Amino acid sequence: MNSTSANLTNAGILTRWQVKETILVLIATMMMPLLVHLIPAGNGVMLGSMLLPLFYAPLVALILFRWHTALIAGVLAPVLNYLIMGHPLPEMVVQMCTEMLIFVLAANYLLRIRWTKFIAAPVAYLLAMAGAILVLSTFTDIATSGVWQIVKACWPGLLILSVITMVTLKIRKQ
Repeated sequence: MNSTSANLTNAGILTRWQVKETILVLIATMMMPLLVHLIPAGNGVMLGSMLLPLFYAPLVALILFRWHTALIAGVLAPVLNYLIMGHPLPEMVVQMCTEMLIFVLAANYLLRIRWTKFIAAPVAYLLAMAGAILVLSTFTDIATSGVWQIVKACWPGLLILSVITMVTLKIRKQ
């Protein structure tokens, strides 16, 4: 072991910054949408928009680890998925990164409040979607006409995020 890696290990920097956890959460954040997109869907249904798999691993990371783990994984996953696999589309990468940034910050705040803890993820997602539209509409011509259809379509994902929140909070308590 060279002196640099020994110093990093001895100082606990890798542990303090949760580097291993961040890498695992990043991999999980990248893989969940891929796995969901393997499920056959008919009638033009976009399962990613309906089930919200991109948000699962960062949500778990927010509850079990430090907030920066979720933020790094959430923001880097769409970029890395695009660079490695060509998906999502380039214009969607910016929107997804913006949504993830707002989602992690909002969920982190809401998870700290006792009475919003169990609804933190769905509320944070809705705030993230609205915030991303507001932010991106000032810089681009983002389409806002289909927002209500997206909200109506994503209710299964919001329910899944609520269940993940409850289960993960119970695991953390033990």
